[in-house]
Amino acid sequence: MEKGSYYLGLDIGTNSVGWAVSDKNYNLNSFNNKKMWGVRLFEEAKTAEDRRIHRQARRRRQRQIERLNLLMEIFDEEVSKIDDSFFIRKNESDLHIEDKASASKYSIFNDKNFTDREYYKKYPTIFHLIMDLIENDDKKDIRLIYLACHYLIKNRGHFIFEGQKFDSSVSFDKSLESLKKYLDVNYDIVVEFENNIIAEILKNPENGISKKQELLKGYFGKSKLEKGIIKLISGGIQNLSIMFDDKDLKNSDFEKLDFSSSKFDEKIEGYANELGERINLILILKKIYDVSILETMMSASTISSDGNKYLSSAKINLYNKHKNDLKKLKYIIKKYNKQEYNNIFRKDTKAEKGNYVSYVKSNISKNKRSKADVYVTKDDFYGYIKNKLSKIKDLEAKKEISCIEDEMKAGIFMPKLRTTDNSVIPYQLKEMELRKILENQSKYYDFLNKKDPSGLSNIEKIISLLTFRLPYYIGPVNPSYNQKNNYNTSWVKRIARGKVTPWNLENKIDVEETRKRFIENKLNKCTYLLDEFVLPKNSLLYEEYMVLNELNNMKVNGEDIDTKLKSAIYNELFKKYKKVSLKKVINFIKENLNIIDDIIITGVDGDIKHNLKSYVTFKTILGEKIDNDRYKSDIEEIIKISTLYGDDKEYIKKRLNYDFKDKFTKDELKEILKLKFSDWARLSEKVLIGVYGTNKQTGEVDNIINFLRKTNMNLMQLMSNKFTFSEQIQKINSKYYKYEKLNYNMVNDLYLSPSVKRMLWQSLSIVEEIKKINKKDPEKIFIEMARGKEDVPQRKESRKNNLKTLYKSCKKEFIEIIGKDEFEKIYKDIEKREAKDFRWDDLFLYYTQLGRCMYSLDPIDISELGRNNIYDQDHIYPKSKLYDDSIENRVLVKKQLNELKGNKYPIDSNIVKNRSKVEKFWKLLFDRGLIGEKKYSRLIRKTPFTDQELGGFIERQLVETRQATKETANLLKILCPESKIVYVKAKNVSIFRNKFDIVKNRNVNNLHHAHDAYLNIVVGNIFHTKFTTNPYIYIKNNEINKNYNLEKIYEYDVKRGNDIAWIGEKSDQGLNSSIINVKRNIRIKDIRVTRRTHIQSGKLFDLTIQRKGKGQSPIKENSKKSDIKKYGGYNSLSISYFCLVKDKDGNKTLEAIPIKVKNKIENNEQKVLKNYLEENLKIKKPKILLDKIKLNSLIKINGFMYYLKGKTNNNLIIDGAIELILDEKYEKYFKRIEKVTKRLSENEEYKINKFDQITKKENIEIFDVFVEKLKNSIYRFRVNNKAKDIISKRDKFIELSVENQVILLNQILLIFGSRNNGVNLQLLELPKRSCVSLISKKINTKEYKIINQSITGLFESEKDLLKLWHGER
Repeated sequence: MEKGSYYLGLDIGTNSVGWAVSDKNYNLNSFNNKKMWGVRLFEEAKTAEDRRIHRQARRRRQRQIERLNLLMEIFDEEVSKIDDSFFIRKNESDLHIEDKASASKYSIFNDKNFTDREYYKKYPTIFHLIMDLIENDDKKDIRLIYLACHYLIKNRGHFIFEGQKFDSSVSFDKSLESLKKYLDVNYDIVVEFENNIIAEILKNPENGISKKQELLKGYFGKSKLEKGIIKLISGGIQNLSIMFDDKDLKNSDFEKLDFSSSKFDEKIEGYANELGERINLILILKKIYDVSILETMMSASTISSDGNKYLSSAKINLYNKHKNDLKKLKYIIKKYNKQEYNNIFRKDTKAEKGNYVSYVKSNISKNKRSKADVYVTKDDFYGYIKNKLSKIKDLEAKKEISCIEDEMKAGIFMPKLRTTDNSVIPYQLKEMELRKILENQSKYYDFLNKKDPSGLSNIEKIISLLTFRLPYYIGPVNPSYNQKNNYNTSWVKRIARGKVTPWNLENKIDVEETRKRFIENKLNKCTYLLDEFVLPKNSLLYEEYMVLNELNNMKVNGEDIDTKLKSAIYNELFKKYKKVSLKKVINFIKENLNIIDDIIITGVDGDIKHNLKSYVTFKTILGEKIDNDRYKSDIEEIIKISTLYGDDKEYIKKRLNYDFKDKFTKDELKEILKLKFSDWARLSEKVLIGVYGTNKQTGEVDNIINFLRKTNMNLMQLMSNKFTFSEQIQKINSKYYKYEKLNYNMVNDLYLSPSVKRMLWQSLSIVEEIKKINKKDPEKIFIEMARGKEDVPQRKESRKNNLKTLYKSCKKEFIEIIGKDEFEKIYKDIEKREAKDFRWDDLFLYYTQLGRCMYSLDPIDISELGRNNIYDQDHIYPKSKLYDDSIENRVLVKKQLNELKGNKYPIDSNIVKNRSKVEKFWKLLFDRGLIGEKKYSRLIRKTPFTDQELGGFIERQLVETRQATKETANLLKILCPESKIVYVKAKNVSIFRNKFDIVKNRNVNNLHHAHDAYLNIVVGNIFHTKFTTNPYIYIKNNEINKNYNLEKIYEYDVKRGNDIAWIGEKSDQGLNSSIINVKRNIRIKDIRVTRRTHIQSGKLFDLTIQRKGKGQSPIKENSKKSDIKKYGGYNSLSISYFCLVKDKDGNKTLEAIPIKVKNKIENNEQKVLKNYLEENLKIKKPKILLDKIKLNSLIKINGFMYYLKGKTNNNLIIDGAIELILDEKYEKYFKRIEKVTKRLSENEEYKINKFDQITKKENIEIFDVFVEKLKNSIYRFRVNNKAKDIISKRDKFIELSVENQVILLNQILLIFGSRNNGVNLQLLELPKRSCVSLISKKINTKEYKIINQSITGLFESEKDLLKLWHGER
């Protein structure tokens, strides 16, 4: 290592980055007498999902307002002839009378003989008005016509059946047929139910969600997918990761789906992104659900005089039903339970939660209607009423009560008009009502038939306001959003100024150019080649890649699939069938290889996931043309056009008929037009066919798709060090990175989540500062990146429930193996144990092996399981070769057999004596689901590891496949071109920690992140030095290297040439082994901890409008609704930053500045801040001494450090910024407490035992350590530390049970932590929320400083707020 050379370690997490700098001997470097290691803390960045949903809702609302304004313009002249203040009154209907421009106390009608009172008497609901206008074609007041049109256009319904003539019975039948076809084509599932039977079950108003599911299971529902379908179309909540058997959906924002919540339409884009092509199935199910609810709703409608059924008629009948039910209920209560009448029908209190007032969300008191304080669901209301009725014992009332209870059971008692079911109403039903009203009244009002210069009548314009919606690719129509060609949020190309209406769209907007811009904006970039657009997911090339990649992962009876066999499967199955199942593949292999015995396919996750659907579909239409290269590019273009413009059938038709009229016949184009493609891939065409790589071992050169075709290697293997593809891709991408210096755009331009971008930016900033300090690049940078939530494996089902199900279903076969008595004994044992017991892997393996040793089949004594001298877990693939500690690589065996097997593989006859009998047992376990494919294939395999496999095992310890880590490495390489980037696996560091007893405790402090960064250097350098960057060459060059042993890697020296990475304890220099120095460094406590500071943007406040008199921000500023006392407002103003302010008397305070104020300042509104301080905060003659003090700023008050977090009333919210330091023995003890705490949280009855190694004596010792720190260390200066109170309760602590002592120690630990919203000290008879960290906003302490830190904390400056008297800006 050259003089001045150094290593840099990074431990990158979702909310922290640990970093460390060392020399080659793993001594920490120093700078300005500070050790160069530390932790950077930050909040995990959130996705833009919430903002996008609110933005879309705001845009929908704005467009609704614009439609209604256009309607008003059409009616304005005619209405003004009879009432020139009608629209003024209507617009002011939600204002107090003193705030209205008109003096009228009425909101709509103010005629001498017709006021609001008469209007509502004649038309109790808007539906009564609509039906009157439909059924009575006499001339009506123009204002009534306007009100009906206004309602219908405002509440126009959904557009799922856009452009279609809607008939619910036909739609039901078509949707069910679409479901059958989709399941058959895509999943090989044939369902043969009669559509009318399913329709009747779904639309029967007396069938609740559970009953629908129960009835439907009689017709289909065998698979997880079918069960999920049943749940969704019945209105239930479905977990999509289970339904689609897709672990990638776990922890997604779109993991669960519920059509009945009415939120689906808002989130459809997110579901489409997550589900890909599967969204088409969801849309079919949504149609079925919608039509079923709609049919139920319309069943209440009566046939009108014109022979049609109208939605408003159904609503009127529901209104009358509610009215009559209410009358019936009031009668019963008055007659038989009069004392409860007021409680049920008038009281608005939490004590009567569930009563009628809370059900209808309003109350009438003294002839005034007011909103209820508590809202409840229909089920809550029914439960409340059932309870009240149950107290009536009078036999006379029994029949009437029984009738009400039956209706409640069916869900039809007291129906409401406004429910989430209204979201299923298609616009066609509203259009039908609107057309009929306009048709009736156009005989009397000429302005309705009046045409504009283009020939369009006002009737047509009014109808278009209901039926027209902007094409999805238009986006916001205001061109000011994209003046600088920044098309992130708007991309419209205007050709004329002025308002955009349904009837002038093409005169105002360049639709073609806007469509083009939309595509440029929305298309994703390739995962590997950063400047290339991705392929459509249904592209012929991409589907071929996906199928080949999946086939190349396959192993047949534990062996890699033969390339000739793979080609045969590809050509004979995938190119002929749209769906190829694993069963089909197995049967094909048996037939081709003439195999009679069972074969096991592994390497496939469940069933086969991919297919050549596009190829097979186009072959059906085009025949042999599909295999002609002359047509392939045309087909690819057609798929691209269809994917881009999937919702715009007319445009696709125009493009296809124009672009391909000379290539395909009219009949072929007609069939192609019926196809629908959606979603995008993650790879580009160029990465698959345009990048050429070399096989370093053979010298062969080709592109990725050809290597996939002629080898059995998958993409990850092609991207490994065995090939040059990674180097070639990096070379291409280097042209894309146009920034020579660190720049946030380097990160922002990448296709990564906001969370990963923040992690990455923080890491790069740390590296940049360290590089400047050292004036050169690190020799090596070691990076370990935490997995995101989506990457963490989740256990899908309770182990206990899974075992019970398997044992029940396979009872007969299991009894044949182990006998009836033994089976019943084991099954009863499973039943009586708690679910948490099965987390003990020894016990779980015991049950999955039917209580038998996996190698000898001898019975295992369950009572001896915990004793290591009798039974052991054996790793099938030895740990010496591969760190695979998953349950699929472990079996429970006799200890002597485990020792005899050692590190040998495959399992030989010395271990398994009666091979045929044992393999038969293994086969039974596999067939019945007790063990998985991976375990079974590893057990039965009879061939040793190949050189290729051994190289692959080692490579797993050296290479990262996740895109986020690769992007980190790419950017680090640009930032530090002289550095070697080395990946480190967290598992390897964890093994190192366990081996050398280096404790890691996340609860005590944040310093473990710096420790991990330091250990990344140590462990990463050992592996990098021993195995080089190319493990395949390491294995190939020396026969001895095949005997590597990962378990013993730290026992002996690791060196390469003159570089010594490790001196092992068993080496000649054992007394000077490297671990001694590593432990000496890891004990150094001089660690920098900094936190990201920022000026906050985003959400202004909590979007729930508070009632009158409540709220911090008015509903609308500078308007008549700005008075919070009258109209309420918004609460929880979000803070952007703080500023130091001095008033006229010289008093200084730290004031929180809301985001809404910051936004006004940025919009160049003068004196905004000063006005806010004077008018809102009532500060007299404020002077700003220090502006823009960021959130999370480090402040020092009277000797203690805090982070500035927020405000509450006149206090500031602060978090402690001093990390707790404990002796090593106490950290180890707290590690044990951490484990016990988890058990206590899961089971309140849990009792600590000797195996937990937790004692009262040690608890008291820890308590005393905490008390000493609160009393005499720096923590004595911490605000509100309650030291005296806690000390006084020592005797009380001693009296507590050991379990309660553990609970309390965890609470006291929080006092020392960085985030303290109060700790629960009730066990010490102290307040439940003690030690809250709040300080007054007044600057009136002995010491008050702001500490400015660089990102590493190696540079600091401070500003004394007590000495600051003149303004700094």
